[in-house]
Amino acid sequence: MICVGAERAVFLQGLPEMAIREVELSQAFIRANKGIVGLDIQDVKFDHIDIRVESGPVFNLQNSSNVEIVLEETMNDYHTLLRLSGSGTQGILLKSLGPPPNPDQVECGPGVPPGAYILH
Repeated sequence: MICVGAERAVFLQGLPEMAIREVELSQAFIRANKGIVGLDIQDVKFDHIDIRVESGPVFNLQNSSNVEIVLEETMNDYHTLLRLSGSGTQGILLKSLGPPPNPDQVECGPGVPPGAYILH
């Protein structure tokens, strides 16, 4: 998939009682003003994503679980690569095909349980 010039890269929104499940976005090249948002998503994979955004976090996940993000390269040029919020957030794996992401690029909001994410 190639996406250039979009306002928002991806927006997935489930419900607390019915998450969006088992979605995979693979081999994507994305250039957008804002990044990827996942609200109440579960068992979602972003595989081999090459993404650049103009503002905000690259990935913003709220009350989401078992989400795997595989980036084409390390993105050290972003202040916030991953923003997490909500007590239901857990099992988030962020990895890069280059060096591992910087822990300082992850923001955890109130209620996010300890160990909710792994950087690899």
